[in-house]
Amino acid sequence: MENSGNSTGGNWDIKKKLIVLMILTGLIPLILSFVATSKVVHENILELNKSRLTSLRESKKLQIENYFKQIGNQVITFSTNTMTVDALGRFSTAFSQVEDQMQSKHGDTQNSKLMDRYKYQMENTPGVSSDAATRWFPKQKSTQILQSLYISENTHPIGEKEKLDTAGDYSSYTQVHEQFHPMFRQYLEKFGYYDIFLVDADTGFIVYSVFKEIDYATNLKTGPYSNSGIGRAFNAAIAGNAPDFVAIDDFSPYEPSYNAAASFIASPVYDVGEMIGVLIFQAPVDRIDAIMTSNKQWKKVGLGDSGEVYMVGPDFKLRNNSRFFVETPKEYFSTIEKLGVDPKSIEKQKALGTTIGIAEVRSLGSKAALQGQSGFQIFPDYRSVPVLSSYGPVDILGLKWGILAELDEAEAFITQDLIKDMSLYISIGLGVVILIIAIYIAGLTSRRIKGVVTVVEKIANGDLKQQPLNNSSSDEIGDLTRSSNQMLATLQLLQEQTQEIAAGQLDTQEVLENIKQGQNLDQATGFIRNKYQVTKGDLADALDNLNSQMRKLAVQANLIANDDLNNQILDTSLTGDLGEAFTKMTEKMKWVAGQAGYIATNDLYNSNLKDDTNGTLGDSMSTMVKNLRVATTEMARSESLMKQMPTNVLYADTDLTMQFMNPESAKTLKTLEQYLPTKVDDMIGQSIDIFHKNPAHQRKILSDPKNLPHTAQIQVGPEILDLLVSPLFDESQNYLGPMLTWEIITQKLEMEKKEREQTDEMRSVMMQITEVVQTLGASSEELAAVSTEMGNNSQATADQANEVSSLADIISQNVQTVATGTEEMSASIKEISGNSSEARRSPPMPLRVPKRPTKSSVNWETAARKLVMSLK
Repeated sequence: MENSGNSTGGNWDIKKKLIVLMILTGLIPLILSFVATSKVVHENILELNKSRLTSLRESKKLQIENYFKQIGNQVITFSTNTMTVDALGRFSTAFSQVEDQMQSKHGDTQNSKLMDRYKYQMENTPGVSSDAATRWFPKQKSTQILQSLYISENTHPIGEKEKLDTAGDYSSYTQVHEQFHPMFRQYLEKFGYYDIFLVDADTGFIVYSVFKEIDYATNLKTGPYSNSGIGRAFNAAIAGNAPDFVAIDDFSPYEPSYNAAASFIASPVYDVGEMIGVLIFQAPVDRIDAIMTSNKQWKKVGLGDSGEVYMVGPDFKLRNNSRFFVETPKEYFSTIEKLGVDPKSIEKQKALGTTIGIAEVRSLGSKAALQGQSGFQIFPDYRSVPVLSSYGPVDILGLKWGILAELDEAEAFITQDLIKDMSLYISIGLGVVILIIAIYIAGLTSRRIKGVVTVVEKIANGDLKQQPLNNSSSDEIGDLTRSSNQMLATLQLLQEQTQEIAAGQLDTQEVLENIKQGQNLDQATGFIRNKYQVTKGDLADALDNLNSQMRKLAVQANLIANDDLNNQILDTSLTGDLGEAFTKMTEKMKWVAGQAGYIATNDLYNSNLKDDTNGTLGDSMSTMVKNLRVATTEMARSESLMKQMPTNVLYADTDLTMQFMNPESAKTLKTLEQYLPTKVDDMIGQSIDIFHKNPAHQRKILSDPKNLPHTAQIQVGPEILDLLVSPLFDESQNYLGPMLTWEIITQKLEMEKKEREQTDEMRSVMMQITEVVQTLGASSEELAAVSTEMGNNSQATADQANEVSSLADIISQNVQTVATGTEEMSASIKEISGNSSEARRSPPMPLRVPKRPTKSSVNWETAARKLVMSLK
């Protein structure tokens, strides 16, 4: 019974099957290739973006840390500047005289205008109470007077009050302000600070401010801003009690700046060893933002349309502006409103026009970065958009912030999507081509097979009246066609002969000839059969004999393989030419085994290396042993040299497996064993990969001698190692592996660092001394001139002139002393520069630095200045 088929495919004709088979054969590799390509592209794009974002993160981290270090150095340098010291002292004195000198010119009218200014401040400061203006309004009369003069009655618009140099009166404060304000303003503009303050250490009053906001002239001990960022920075600087101390207060809302985030950096100011006040910088928000946003040129630094780098503080608030706030504020606010961000925070960002210190970022990356972790992940950012993020910690003068470099996932993988689309289109196109080819080939094949089937079916039905099939092909279908044609021709001939026999027309002689040919055929067949039987017997005997010899030969080979060269079977088991040849070979092997025994036991000087058969084997063996003797001697000498070498040496083979380590290297590594991944005694035989977290890079370098020699510095525990990797070759210049020589250079690097620090310190001291020399020189000339003038005026001032002359002489002596010290200092610096190379090879010697001007010399200058002022 015919099977109806177990599946749908069982009822398909060959054309359909061929089409399906060819399509599957073509499409399956395409699909697999598409999947594999997509995976590889995804991984490569991910790794590329990881490297790019991490590089940007580290670059910005370095920039911002260095910038804040620069600010710290500037606040120290500026606080020790003689102009700053002089200005703070004179501002403090003048501030204490403001009420006495100007009270009569200040009344209710001025206070009313000042209150209007405070009301304006309250109305434009988000998040303050309705009584803020009253709470802020100063209680001290001197504060009211100065704020009226320099804020409410200042004709310059709000935000430009710093342009006023003088209030127009003749008070001491106005004169001091007119003298110093342009210089402080120029410094502020040059370095981009938001504001600069001078605060009296004793009273706590801000005696000077460049920008003149409502914190100007207030008291940081008892005033309304004593607990704000500027108050905390002031108190920290006072407590620091050192000229080079720097205090920083992190960004937080600051009411005088309309509750915008503000950070303050402070350093105490000393005059002749006594703290007289504090210099405070209000952090330059715009400069910080420019560094982090690359001056709003995100695309130029490779961040595309959605990338950004930003910092967050311990409060999770931004320390620079969001890119999306800057570029697309409407979309930004719409997004965070949908996310449910506090409406007060949104209104504050809109009112102040910034996200700094207001917008919060509580993502996985920001949390990890603030915990001191570095990494790379994909997670939703503060817009709830998936991003590729490279995050890490950043140190800002002791403040622990986090820094993140991010790019939207959609943009990061846009190239992958394009490649996927292109691959899909190509696959579809190839699929169509494959389908067309499959249909054509299947149709052609099906037609040819159907032609044969048709012929066979007609033959089966007794229809022999048909033409042979056309055939020009040499493939299997062509063979089938030819066979069917031949079968058709044979059957047609048979049919004709049958018909002729039936009609009595077939020639009897032709039949007899056919019968005779049949007899001859039988005879030929019998002859061939007999010959085959004879040949078969001879061949069987030969094969039996060969099989016996092969078994004996196998026994002999097994004895030789088991080193049983003295077994008697080796001499007797084989016969004939084969046995004789095998006996000679055995004797040779016995002799070679004996000589190999000498070599194996290092008895290379045994003289019995002669071949008894007078063949060339003994000569070859002798030559080999001589070469081994030379090589062994050379290797012993090289090994001895390597072991006695005072340099640390380590050798690995081409598989980077450690093969040799000289005693000096082992001795040195023993001191660092606790920091190594394995014990020193266990290193030989292990791969050098154990020393690297990512060994692929090192393998790429060390596996190719073209990359060598190669130098590097690595840190092992507290020590820094200087490495030199050189290639090792044999006589044929075949690469044997890398040889590593190394030394510990930690002390050397520390010496070089100390040398640079000493040189920088010497230069700094010399510059300060030069300034003092110039100042003292000018003072000396001025006092000498005053002395002469006083002597010419009258006898009544003779005593004063004599005193001034004495002061001038003393100052001149001090100038000479300082000049001498300057020359000594210059000589010391030249000596340091000339001997810098020697300092690298030996411990640094203590330098003799000339002392700074004594306290008495500065007192003389101060006394002289006061005397001149009194004479005027």
